Amino acid sequence: MQAIQKTKILFQFSIKKLFNLLFLFLFSCSSNLVKSEDITPEKIICGNLSSQLVDKNINFISKNSDNFEYILSSIDKDLSKDDFNLIVFSGSKPSPGYKLELNNIKKKNSIYHLDFINTKPREGTTNLAVISYPYCVLNVDNLNKFKITIN
Repeated sequence: MQAIQKTKILFQFSIKKLFNLLFLFLFSCSSNLVKSEDITPEKIICGNLSSQLVDKNINFISKNSDNFEYILSSIDKDLSKDDFNLIVFSGSKPSPGYKLELNNIKKKNSIYHLDFINTKPREGTTNLAVISYPYCVLNVDNLNKFKITIN
């Protein structure tokens, strides 16, 4: 009977030690995972355009593009290329009630992940049947490598 008790106690002790080692291993590995950093843009302006300024297949234009300054001044002549470095387009929408909004910006391994959301007009609102082009103009520090998603 005592041999059975000793076996049970030894088994429980070894399980507890194994669990502690496993927990320690998992905790130490978590510090090596890819960490992301939330970024807040210095400036952001979102709105709708009544005309298409870029090809429908283009989702963004950065400050490095040749026609960035022209497109920025077409959106608003008071916007300066020194204040903004990225314009994001969501494509044509059937009414002006659609909006493009920045959900978040995360930096993972020197790559900026910009997540935008297309919002539809509220149900029951009256909208003109005019094609609009939602956009966001923003400035993010050190915008070198980036990936844009629009949901």
